[in-house]
Amino acid sequence: MNRVKTEALKVDFLDLQAFIEAADRNFQQAAVSLDVYQSTVSNRVQNLEKRLGVELFNRENRRQVTLTPAGQAFREEAQRLCRQWEEAVEQAHRAARGEDRPVYIGYTGTALWSILLEITTICRTCTPPLKVISRDLSVRAQLRALRAHQLDVGFAITPEIRAGLQYKTLFACPMLLALHEDHPLAAEREVRLSELKQEHWIWFSRDANPHYHDYNLRQCQNVGLYPTIDHFTDQPYAMVSMVSHGLGASLVTAWTAVLKLPHVKYKRTIPAWNVELQMVWRKDEYSTAAQNFMQLVCETVEQRQNGLDGLNID
Repeated sequence: MNRVKTEALKVDFLDLQAFIEAADRNFQQAAVSLDVYQSTVSNRVQNLEKRLGVELFNRENRRQVTLTPAGQAFREEAQRLCRQWEEAVEQAHRAARGEDRPVYIGYTGTALWSILLEITTICRTCTPPLKVISRDLSVRAQLRALRAHQLDVGFAITPEIRAGLQYKTLFACPMLLALHEDHPLAAEREVRLSELKQEHWIWFSRDANPHYHDYNLRQCQNVGLYPTIDHFTDQPYAMVSMVSHGLGASLVTAWTAVLKLPHVKYKRTIPAWNVELQMVWRKDEYSTAAQNFMQLVCETVEQRQNGLDGLNID
């Protein structure tokens, strides 16, 4: 690299800014715009010319200083460099505030169907956009990932309470009974759980969400139903698929009713009870992006009367 190019790389940003202001206006107006003396603008431009090794202004007529061909060519690129510099500074500040960092969220299938798809779509279109990276995780896995700082926000159905985490209830959702259409009670609008003592069941895995598993089991036991459980899974789709193939009955959230699998009927239960979709985050979560995301979730929830919009329950 020759000496001229080496010197050009040492250009001061203030010199570049002074040149652009003088080129766009004149030296006097440039001084006013930059809040400096006119002599300072002249010195900065001369310093820039020395660094570049070319004259940028034609000074033969002191009353009307004009750009040389080199100055005209340099101005467009200099303006581009200034814009890039300003963008770089802004991006640095945004990154320092955590605004450019993705929001890492965890969810279960039922959370996805309730509101999360809508939220993720809004994040892509809001200003500035929020980048969301999501993972399908069991509730227990979400709580572990949150405490390990691997997730920013979790969405869980009736999770257990853990120290260091905060919880906000978004929606209450009724539990439904999923039956095969050939079941003797499939024509009923509501089904008493006490009538299902001989039924074979497909149940939610306790490993995935102990609190949810135990809570639903207690509701059954309170009416004398002690389910005979043949199959365990932590995937709502798998539960409903088994019902569709006549392998038993299952208790699922009303959000699962979006799965219109063949031969499956969703019924309200007697007694009826709700579970809660909760948003979970760390108490020490200070990321601006995560805070903005959670605010967006809360605003979206407030605009909806409940979390069952659009569901058609038998």
